[in-house]
Amino acid sequence: MRKALGQGVFAPAATPPDIVRRLHDEIAKILAMPDMQKRLADLGSDPGNLTSEEFGALVRSDIAKFGDVVKKSGARID
Repeated sequence: MRKALGQGVFAPAATPPDIVRRLHDEIAKILAMPDMQKRLADLGSDPGNLTSEEFGALVRSDIAKFGDVVKKSGARID
């Protein structure tokens, strides 16, 4: 069973891969800091460290899984 993903960072589709990698690496460094680990744990978060490819696959999977439910619910963003 996979853990629930609560947050993620998105960039425009045309963002160069080296920039995406740099963002991932810098965010991973921050998330690994002991004070950040404690802060996130205090908030009930368990940060993962997915690659951009893994995160993209997860988002696509969730869209496929929940997209129809949202459409059928009539939910709207105003």
